[in-house]
Amino acid sequence: MFFAWDGPRTFNGVDDYMDLSDDLHHFLQSDTLSLDIRFQTDSPEYLTLLAVYYKESLLPDFSLNLNKGRAVLTVKRDGGLKVLCSQDAYCDGQEHLMSFRGDSSGVHLWMDGVPVVEDLGPGPYCQYGYVGFVTVGRGTLADQYANFFQGELLSLRFSDQAEPLPAAEAKPGIAKLPLFARGMAGAENFRIPTMVTAGDGVVVASADGRMEAPGDNPNHICRVVRISRDSGESWSDPRILFDFGGTGRRDGAAAIDGSLLYDQEEKILYMLYSHTSAGIGSMRSVPGTGFDSQGRKLLWNPAGEQFVRAADGRVLDASGQDTGYLVDIYGKITKNGADCGSICHGADRPFRQMDTSFLQIIESRDNGETWSQPRELNPQVKEEWMKFIGAGPGTGIQIQEGPHKGRLVYPVYFSSESAKAYSSGAIYSDDHGRTWKRGASVNDGRVFNGAVINARDVDDPMANLGECQITELPGGQLRIFLRNPLEPRTAAAYSDDGGESWYGLAHQQALPDPECQSHVLRIRQGAGCAGPLSTVTTAPRAGGPSACWRPGSSPTAVWRSSRTGRSASSTRGAISPSTSPNSPWTGSWTTRRAAGKASNNFGEQKGAPFCSSPRAGIERNEKEGSLHEKRKKATGISSGADHADGLPGWLRQQEQHPCR
Repeated sequence: MFFAWDGPRTFNGVDDYMDLSDDLHHFLQSDTLSLDIRFQTDSPEYLTLLAVYYKESLLPDFSLNLNKGRAVLTVKRDGGLKVLCSQDAYCDGQEHLMSFRGDSSGVHLWMDGVPVVEDLGPGPYCQYGYVGFVTVGRGTLADQYANFFQGELLSLRFSDQAEPLPAAEAKPGIAKLPLFARGMAGAENFRIPTMVTAGDGVVVASADGRMEAPGDNPNHICRVVRISRDSGESWSDPRILFDFGGTGRRDGAAAIDGSLLYDQEEKILYMLYSHTSAGIGSMRSVPGTGFDSQGRKLLWNPAGEQFVRAADGRVLDASGQDTGYLVDIYGKITKNGADCGSICHGADRPFRQMDTSFLQIIESRDNGETWSQPRELNPQVKEEWMKFIGAGPGTGIQIQEGPHKGRLVYPVYFSSESAKAYSSGAIYSDDHGRTWKRGASVNDGRVFNGAVINARDVDDPMANLGECQITELPGGQLRIFLRNPLEPRTAAAYSDDGGESWYGLAHQQALPDPECQSHVLRIRQGAGCAGPLSTVTTAPRAGGPSACWRPGSSPTAVWRSSRTGRSASSTRGAISPSTSPNSPWTGSWTTRRAAGKASNNFGEQKGAPFCSSPRAGIERNEKEGSLHEKRKKATGISSGADHADGLPGWLRQQEQHPCR
């Protein structure tokens, strides 16, 4: 071993690094190299742990890096520069060990004792060029390509001998299991995951199966489900619950944005989702419920003549005469037993349903094994002036305390009459899902730009309140967390009447807005709540797997939410049981800021729900701050908190929340 160092040392990601150039000859002259670097970071940026390079080079001859948390090895082999990357990410703020072994047989990289990348082949492990420097925590001497490390280095071990590989390290508190990945159930891509624990401890997970293309609606989208009966250790094969038919972006019908809810009293599992015909997404939906005053679905033939679908599936003309056609609940058309297409897709279909969005619900009474046919909720919860209505998405809740105990509540959002803005709110049921009502939206009665607005008339996109999630506070009060464009902070409001109305809209300074779906959980502990906490993450990139995160041997639960598409998650949190009987759960949430900024830990919040808001590279600069102040003054929206840091008072209380 030619170099050994023990920290810890914190690197700021701006200008900190260690110069080990005195040991350069060990790298150049050795045919064997063993490196072990122990570190921890929560940064998703491109970070360099070790680099060997020439001062004028833009790229190192040899380097160990992290890119969005994934381990990256860069090495010159076979006359070219090879870049090898792991699949998993290690920017979770936990301690990790990166181990490199290189010799005449090839190069190998391990993380925590588990192999992640290798390149086998005869010859030197690295074919160095003009080199003159070895740095830890910096990429090259070219400032624009420096790639400084941000986080803590705990130890370094460098050797020109074949050192034994450290034993695999079991990381307590988290295990990662792929649940939905490209190719499963014949789907090209998966997005919008949801998960609940149903009866008998059965865990049910579902996601959008984007069948031929990964994009949003319009698209051919099916709901796919998997079930675990052993707390996430193993899962059933993924299966499509139903398919409205068609193919691809232009001629595929959709069942999108699923939301699960388990009725603990009646032992019924519900799934809410939005359904549209081929070519019809939220932006192309027309106003209307799609039903007549008797609750019959409206249909039109190619000539524009109106028909209705009766409760038994028969297609009736304007005079009530039977046409001989039948339409089932999934839109399939038959006549005399012959297939005649679908009301949801196809250029030559004899009938079409309204080009709008339909809110539908299905239920399972055996913990997800079998499901009912869809039930239409538009006649109950959608207004004629609405073009679009959709689920949260995510999960719904059953109220556990207070005057509305037992009520089922689903977060929803819907368009204004002009469709220039959306409003968030809730639908709820007091008869265990048999009937549903829609409450007022958060935009109803909101003061915006000095005027009182409402969900129907709002037409300013800056007043938009979109995808949302709801949690229950102590005593049965509800808290809704809202996607919004006004600030890079998640907005939130309260309800004291079980989701029928909302007040106190405010942006939460401690919760960065993810620009995609947030999720919020209320954590409980007590009798009957000893099982593992599980949740799901969206794929960090198109085509990547969605995953289930669950606790391991440690009582600590750690989870992440990720964004599909352009950026991976940079937000992570942890909760663990407290030793105090008056504060059974404690936790913290850490959010990564832009390069060069320190991570911000928002501290312990006891007896509180945790809101996951993934957003990569949140920048907080003075110019942006001044703009936020101007927006607040213009809209009449304050930071809306009980305290200067933006956290409401109930988050600071140490209260016991018994499991119910």
